[in-house]
Amino acid sequence: MLLLVSAFAFAAPSALSEATAITAGQSHSCALVHGVPWCWGGATRAEVKAGTWSSRRTPTRVDVAGPVVSLSAGGAGRTCAVTVDQRVHCWGLQEDPVVVLGVRATQVDVGLGHTCAVGPAGVTCWGSNSHGQLGTGDIEAKDQPVVLALENPVQVAAGGTHSCARLASGQVQCWGSNAHGQLGSEPLGPKGVAPRPAMWVQDAVAVAAGSFHTCIVRTDGGVLCVGDNLDGQLGDGSRRPSATPVLPKGVVDVVQIDAGFGHTCATRRDGAVYCWGASEAGQIGSPDTSDQLLPGYVRGLVDAVSVTVGQQHTCVLREVGPHCMGGNRASQLGDGTDESRRTLAPVGPAN
Repeated sequence: MLLLVSAFAFAAPSALSEATAITAGQSHSCALVHGVPWCWGGATRAEVKAGTWSSRRTPTRVDVAGPVVSLSAGGAGRTCAVTVDQRVHCWGLQEDPVVVLGVRATQVDVGLGHTCAVGPAGVTCWGSNSHGQLGTGDIEAKDQPVVLALENPVQVAAGGTHSCARLASGQVQCWGSNAHGQLGSEPLGPKGVAPRPAMWVQDAVAVAAGSFHTCIVRTDGGVLCVGDNLDGQLGDGSRRPSATPVLPKGVVDVVQIDAGFGHTCATRRDGAVYCWGASEAGQIGSPDTSDQLLPGYVRGLVDAVSVTVGQQHTCVLREVGPHCMGGNRASQLGDGTDESRRTLAPVGPAN
């Protein structure tokens, strides 16, 4: 999932109280501390620390060549980072972080099986393409990055089997699977083609792509969502999927949003956080294990800087450092245990 940061340095402290950004993947999480990634979780593959095939219960430093300015943890054991020289480094299935050749980027986002980045050349994508999520008009996987012809993209979001880009104009374009209406357009279908405009939004300031749904933040702080709604992740009080935008009820003054497998969370300007959707593992901070079809506040949270969501967990960057809640089988909460939590707990000390 997406994070961006503008401040960096070369050294990382032993604690995470100075973290400036956080990102949640399918079963692992990472924070950025003075330009250095620290990651935890991931019971399979080398998701967390390069060359290590076991879960890390507390944060472990990942050495990337150069200070990192953008970091994203995704699915299939993958994490990617953009360094200050605009190089993209990825690790997970590889034993060590490797540079993705031919890509210059300012922001990167890792989806379930594919990755997209935005930079001077525009949007570049690579990886799985079974549903057209690379935007190339076919369904063949691409080991080498491909560049998409989009006009002035400023942000990219990679979901489960679809992708979206936010343009400088405020328009959003999406491509890939539209089986649940996650592209925000008709007709519905499992395989998409080239990027198509989401005509329902012209003033987006942020976009988030979940597994099968998409949400955007508008200039007035309002939120619109489309796509799958089986767990209530659209926040309109129903379970009906929608290819036309719905408003999560009561959600206002939002500055940042993230979408996961079955839940969605958004940060308010005043430091509060809304969450809604799937709740079976405690990922939205509700004491109730049933799906929450309407947005609710994460209790006691007034100092959030940003929120990020994985498959069954949620992490919040607070002014005092990162805190996480939800499923924890892979130790993705970073609290030193593998026990799920329904309330936020601080991420443990770094190794």
